[in-house]
Amino acid sequence: MKKILIMLLVLILAASITPFIGIGCKAEGAVEKTTVAATEAAEEVAKEDFSGKKVCFVIPTTGAFWIIPMEAKIEKELTEAGVEYIHFDSQFQLETSVSQLEEAIEIEPDVIILHVLDTKAYSPGIKKAYEKGIPVVLTLSEVDEEANKLLTSNVFIDYYVEAEMAAELLVDGMKEKFGDDLSGKKIICQSAPSTDPVAIARQGGFETKLEEIAPEIEILEVQVIDTWQKDESIEKMEAALQKYPQIDGGYGHTDTIAVGLATAADDAGRVGDMVVVGIDGTIDGFTAIEAGIMYGTVLQSPLVTADEVLNVVFKILKGEEVPKLINVPFYKIKLEDLENYVIEDPPRLKE
Repeated sequence: MKKILIMLLVLILAASITPFIGIGCKAEGAVEKTTVAATEAAEEVAKEDFSGKKVCFVIPTTGAFWIIPMEAKIEKELTEAGVEYIHFDSQFQLETSVSQLEEAIEIEPDVIILHVLDTKAYSPGIKKAYEKGIPVVLTLSEVDEEANKLLTSNVFIDYYVEAEMAAELLVDGMKEKFGDDLSGKKIICQSAPSTDPVAIARQGGFETKLEEIAPEIEILEVQVIDTWQKDESIEKMEAALQKYPQIDGGYGHTDTIAVGLATAADDAGRVGDMVVVGIDGTIDGFTAIEAGIMYGTVLQSPLVTADEVLNVVFKILKGEEVPKLINVPFYKIKLEDLENYVIEDPPRLKE
């Protein structure tokens, strides 16, 4: 019953966003070409002088581990190009964030970069910006279909597709460890807060793909990690290890959660019997893969995302046309892929 409810939620979410999200970038093997191209394009256009231009970034928080490097790169590139950069940090407070969009509109900037906390609450502000002729670039989030029509561009991450990739990664790892027959294998999933659209997509995409490619694998539990934090992940995985004598794999909605799951299994002396995967491609995830307690992760780079946003913003400032939708690429990362990266915070491709 629980699985059916999750699938229904995913189908509802997919139906609501399908008209405007496009197809996710399931990129493999082209990581160097795609990432370097985005970076070089952003750096080249940033050499021009944009003095007198203003850009506002309305963002839920500037303190989240994934957002910190993304926002820092956007600020650096814009200010070095002479742009006046103004950011608004709502500390994940929806009402504050919505009012900050109104404040940004009153500044009358040349571009507003927007990361929303709700699909509908920002619609009046987006409409107001559109009527004032202020381009709005959405990133890392979705708005309803009517508001989406008024956006200048959407730099989008397809959380459902990256979850499908995580399922493929898990099955690949389990087949390497246990052989092609995965009958009787059991896994634990650890989810971000279950009402969060990201969590719905990351669980739904994972379960749908798992059912397609390895229906014999049983999901023992979907543990909700309300805080998104490693400590809660460890605590709940410790309980699962006590409850279940057989756990063959684990999936965490983020690398932070997956590392917590793997750490608990490692402390119990059972991580060698398991295959653990996550999503995000953080330094913690890369380090856990290097240490052998995680099999892999799906990398969605904050630096690549920043480059894609910058490319759009600079083109708008130059008066050029921009795509309505830009899918941020993401990639499967396993141990053999680490040699291509500098393992720092955040991990980046070697030059």
